[in-house]
Formats: sequence, C-alpha cells, structure tokens
Amino acid sequence: MLQEEIVNAGGQHVILKIRFVDGVVWLARIRFPQCPASVVDHDCVGGFRDYATEAKIMECEIATMQLIASKTQVPVPRGFGYDLGPNNGIGSPCMFMEMVEGETLENPIRKRGNQVRHLLDQMVPLAFEISTIKFDGIGRVQFGKLPNTLDLVSYNELSAPSFDNASQYLENRLDCSRASTELSEMLDRSGHGWREADVRQKQIMAKSIYQRATRQLTKGAQRGPFLLQHMDINQQNVIVDSACNVLAIIDWEHSGTRPYKVVDIYSSKLFRQSWQCWEGLD
Repeated sequence: MLQEEIVNAGGQHVILKIRFVDGVVWLARIRFPQCPASVVDHDCVGGFRDYATEAKIMECEIATMQLIASKTQVPVPRGFGYDLGPNNGIGSPCMFMEMVEGETLENPIRKRGNQVRHLLDQMVPLAFEISTIKFDGIGRVQFGKLPNTLDLVSYNELSAPSFDNASQYLENRLDCSRASTELSEMLDRSGHGWREADVRQKQIMAKSIYQRATRQLTKGAQRGPFLLQHMDINQQNVIVDSACNVLAIIDWEHSGTRPYKVVDIYSSKLFRQSWQCWEGLD
C-alpha cells in the first residue's frame, strides 16, 4: 500500500510524495496538461498542450541529471525511474526520484542572512564544476540512440540537431522576434523618422537596430566546446540543511550547453532577491 501527498505544485509540475510500506519515500515529478481552452472560469497555473514536446523536455532533464551525477560531485537527487509514454496511466510525462530531506534555500536565507558567505563558498565551486562538462554543440542533452550515449538537440525544435557555433545560437534567438523586425522594416519604408515616431514605434525601431548590430557582432563567433549550464539556479532550486549546507540542486529542465558569452551562474537569483539586503557583499 502506498501513501501519497502533494508536496508542491508550480506553474508546470506537481510533486507528489510517495511513501512505501517499508518507510522508503520517493518523489514523483509530474508534468500536468493544460486545461482545455473551453474551460475558462477557474484559476489554472499552467500546463502543456503538446505531449511529445513535453516528454522530450523531461527526457532531456533526466539525461542531464544522470550526466551530472556520473561526471561531477554536484549533488542531484537520485533517479529511480521514469515513464514518458502517453499510455502510462497518468496522462503526463513523469519521473521518480529520491526525497532529499531539507528545505529550499529561500526560508533559511531570509532568516539567516549571515549565511550568505557560507553559501557562496559552496555554490561557486558547484557552478564551476557543472561548467567542466562540455560538448561540441549548443543545445539540450538527450539520450543517444545507442546505449550509454548522449546527444544534443536544439532548444526550440527538439527533433532538430544542436547548433555548431555561437553565431547560429545567437541568430536563432534573434529570429524569435522576427515579427518586430518586419514591423521595423515597414516603418522604415513608410519614411517615419525617430523624431516623428510614437513610443511604440521607437521601441520597435530600437529593437531592430539592436538585432542588426548583434548580427554583425556575432559573425564568426566561437565554435565549441561549449559548457553545460543549469540556467535556473534560484532559491527554490537549491535544497539545504539546517546549517545551510547544500544538499541538492534540483529542476534541471532548462539546462543545456551555451556559448561562453551568455553564461551566467545566476548568483543574483540566489542572493539578491527584492526583499533581501545586506551590506558589504558587493
């Protein structure tokens, strides 16, 4: 017999605590689907519409966690299994992992700001150790076609290959705003100048200038290897004990390899929340 209770529910996942009869506790991380568009009279915290895409994202997260556990001393929860298929009886991709006894960083750091230096001393080496894992391409880590192998896939199109160099990656990010570029070109053709433009038109024009300048500056940008990055190390994704020792880093959903030019260990998310302020740490 199993006992289940909800531990947490966020914008994309629900976490269930599963307690077995022998006292062993697992966590089930479940990606829940979005409510139908016809259901509008209630509060919905998120979800997904395309099952295959979300299953691939969770596969990449699991593959990354296994890689981190095998190649580094960075603490991540042990994985016990997963089921990404649409006929798994749950209706959503899910994974099962160990329950790390501790609490997220937010509460301890709010109560004990004097532990910031202690946390920095731990987090900087961990961030560096993650970055020692490198690939020749830029993208998400997924399981390879052969046993015990890993491949990279594109961030936006999970069935497409990874980028070979930083120029491709940065160009792709710019192309996500293609509509704004087209609007800017339309404004250029209409003859509107900066002085005559309204606030919205100035925003579009400035964005277009930024995009064009970036395209020029990224020509010939670096080739690999590219380092692995968590991308979302914040106070909710670090588990600590009562002495603020780091027990686990969780939520590797957005992780992947990226160019050095955009790498950030996100220390601001750990130590500079809007409600936190300490002196002498700059």
